Amino acid sequence: MDEEILLKRRLIDTANKAYRQNIYTYTNFLSMSELDTYYRTLPELSFIHSEAFGGSASCERQSRIRLTVSKSRPCSANLPMTLPTAIF
Repeated sequence: MDEEILLKRRLIDTANKAYRQNIYTYTNFLSMSELDTYYRTLPELSFIHSEAFGGSASCERQSRIRLTVSKSRPCSANLPMTLPTAIF
């Protein structure tokens, strides 16, 4: 199978894990062609916040991707919520 398709599926699986478990997830360091695949996959990752970071200028693999739950993700709870009151 094409490496680009495998990377795309891995990115989507990692994003789904971050969404389901409400945790930070990270990729390994990505090459320039892998970063290109990531940027082309961004529309499919719109439900999650992601950013490229890390590495140094002298390295070929310069960036990792951090995937986190989007701050604008709609909450499924019915809001406003009322807290139970204790009767004394």
